Amino acid sequence: MGLLERYCDILSEGKLSDSAAQLGQDCLEAISGILATASRIDSPELHTLSHSLAQRYPALLEEAELRENVSLKLLPHLNPGRPSQTSVDAKIVVIAQSHGQVAWSPPGLLPEDRQKLFITMLKSTPADTETIDLGKLRQLCCYSIPSTAPAWLRLRAWSILLGVLPLDRRKWHHSAKRARADYLALSQQVLATLSSAPPPLDGSSTLSTQDKALVQFSKDVEALPGSIRDALLHCTVPSEPASTDDSQDARHTDAVLSRIHVIKNRNRSAAGSTQITPLIPTITLDDPPTSPFSPTAFYTSQEPSPPVPTILLSSSSTSINILLRLLYIHSMLHSSHATSLGPPSSLAAIFAVILTLALQAQATPSETLLSPVEETNKAEPLDPLIQIEADVFWMVEAIVGNTRELLDGGEEGDEIWSRRFSNVVRWADNELWMDLVSPNRIV
Repeated sequence: MGLLERYCDILSEGKLSDSAAQLGQDCLEAISGILATASRIDSPELHTLSHSLAQRYPALLEEAELRENVSLKLLPHLNPGRPSQTSVDAKIVVIAQSHGQVAWSPPGLLPEDRQKLFITMLKSTPADTETIDLGKLRQLCCYSIPSTAPAWLRLRAWSILLGVLPLDRRKWHHSAKRARADYLALSQQVLATLSSAPPPLDGSSTLSTQDKALVQFSKDVEALPGSIRDALLHCTVPSEPASTDDSQDARHTDAVLSRIHVIKNRNRSAAGSTQITPLIPTITLDDPPTSPFSPTAFYTSQEPSPPVPTILLSSSSTSINILLRLLYIHSMLHSSHATSLGPPSSLAAIFAVILTLALQAQATPSETLLSPVEETNKAEPLDPLIQIEADVFWMVEAIVGNTRELLDGGEEGDEIWSRRFSNVVRWADNELWMDLVSPNRIV
């Protein structure tokens, strides 16, 4: 209302021309704003003013004129977000209960009922049927997974929908065990190659493709949205067991982070202490309160550069280390598709979100991310961190596999993906689809 009051002041103080073409930009914005919002506000005075302006400037009622002149501050109010089906159902239930003779129950169930149904369907313990009804799961997911649902439930639903887990719950443990072993073999091969790679030359002005990818991964992790980054850093990470192979496994585990520090020190040496040169971000692996992420970490300062931070295997350092490792192994697996600067930055956010949920799911005593807890198989060959890392990796690979056309690029790939997305929206919400494809939409 404050913005509309300002529009009224502008119109009352200014001298309005009879022609819309001779109006100033302030007057155009004020008139367009009043014309666009008057019908949405219960104000007789505003309706009268809008009617008068519409008669005086009929050309401004055209969609193109409104789209061009309406303030960006008003657009969210002109196109408010559609309420969720859950909130609509809850309101209808309240209305029905206020009239004693009206009995109505929502077709999509309320959140607590949906959560119980999800748990019954996806739990690893014996159920009425050993096979998941994929159609029923999809229909249930259309009403969304409740925000109060445990992390393992959300991830297990995603795993089944993406094909990471089979529909037969009896095969979950075997499938997860095989996938984890495959990831362990892949990661050992990729990280061993990185560990044995020669350091970048100080005199060289260019980095290798893999080093450029590591630089980009560092920037992507640095640029993660604050909510995602904080959630990841505050996750409880299982402690790593002492390695029987001593330094070999530890060296490979930290290969990505160590290489990033080598590149950073090499760039600092080449840049000198007086010139401000873009560098890869400084990923400090201390506790968040004492080592906050900062966009200024992308640049050196005129002061002497600090030494490379010690790699502390604290909760935050381990989660960041895992994230960087996942990004690098993914890029090596898809080296023919990745650009010279690595995969899109959104991939880091996808990995971070799923990794956060996986770490939260690990803290749930009754369930794990992919495989059920079996009393007869307490001794797993892999430590918990490797299990989490492998599960997250294959889930993201499944997501990437379903969006390959976007990553490959090209007009044909964009067209295929746009058509697929359009079909999904049309199936899920025909009214929304018709609104999106309508040529008369204002925005």
